[in-house]
Amino acid sequence: MPDSSTGDRNILSFKAGEQIISEGTQATQAFLIRSGRVKIYYTSGGKVHEVAQLGAGQIFGEMALISGHHHSANVDAVENVTVVPISEKIINQKLE
Repeated sequence: MPDSSTGDRNILSFKAGEQIISEGTQATQAFLIRSGRVKIYYTSGGKVHEVAQLGAGQIFGEMALISGHHHSANVDAVENVTVVPISEKIINQKLE
């Protein structure tokens, strides 16, 4: 579970190995990485396929949010990570 013990409600913390996004779930927000690294991957035919690793300053989860589809991949914290959630409303405003 995310830890917001930093006192800032807009920052979420995940420990290394913790899943942030699960493949097949509905997108409700995207995330901006403040610190740490995440791994994006999907499973097919019982095999794990790594798509990318992202770090500070990069965004993930936006594709499902923009398209209105479910998440097509999992996202796990590779190391302790802090992220800022970005709402669908903010994404849409930036795209206008």
